[in-house]
Amino acid sequence: MSPWKISPPWTVSVALAGSLAGAVGTTVWWRRRQAARRALERWAVVTVLQPQDEVSGSDVLGRLRGLGPDVEVELREAPGQRGTEVAARHRPGTGRAARGTSRADLRTTLRELKQTLEAGEVLQASPRPEGKRPPTPGGLVIDLVDRRARGEGVL
Repeated sequence: MSPWKISPPWTVSVALAGSLAGAVGTTVWWRRRQAARRALERWAVVTVLQPQDEVSGSDVLGRLRGLGPDVEVELREAPGQRGTEVAARHRPGTGRAARGTSRADLRTTLRELKQTLEAGEVLQASPRPEGKRPPTPGGLVIDLVDRRARGEGVL
């Protein structure tokens, strides 16, 4: 009998499976991080149903430029002469700490800008005009979805 104890063959399989799972997890994490970084540099665009000279002369654009010096804003004519496209993004290469704003803040500001220019005010579903309703299971789900949707505007 050998003085060295040999471990069962399945332990090698478990060790390899654990290493593979760690490698896959790291790869997935890295790709999501890169995708999030690229998303910050993409343009967020809304179409406002007003001519470009009225939009550019509006003081509402100050809110968008108030997000910081790293926010780039462009105005261009919408396709088919259907108003003006207002595009905004964070300048490429700027870090989140330097900006202080997220992509959700940028999209929320663009939506509010569109509503202000077209309707004259920012339309809000909350607070509800009917007042406080009793906490029902369906109402709790709707409240949760409504809170989640505020950043991106999608339920």
